[in-house]
Amino acid sequence: MTGPKGSNPGASRWPILIACSVAMLAIANLQYAWTLFTTDLTKSMNAPLDAVQWALTFFVIAQTGLFPISAYLVDRFGPRIVVALASVLVGVGWIGAGFATHFSRST
Repeated sequence: MTGPKGSNPGASRWPILIACSVAMLAIANLQYAWTLFTTDLTKSMNAPLDAVQWALTFFVIAQTGLFPISAYLVDRFGPRIVVALASVLVGVGWIGAGFATHFSRST
């Protein structure tokens, strides 16, 4: 069935689905491949394993816990503004992670 002017309303969903899939691929690798990086991270950053694992723990909690809040924000402000803000925050996070040099534990 076609909408006004012969447009197909389902056709506009494909770019959104593709963009969401790419976004999930960029984020989900941290959850599923984390154990591959823990050894290298502990060695290169001279960090204890528990400090590295806490980073993943906070990431998973934040990712899961923020879904209701993000859904509310999407309903209130629209998906374009929320995704744009989220993109900026992710970019700042990746850039900030690039400046991380080491973890230290006071003993």
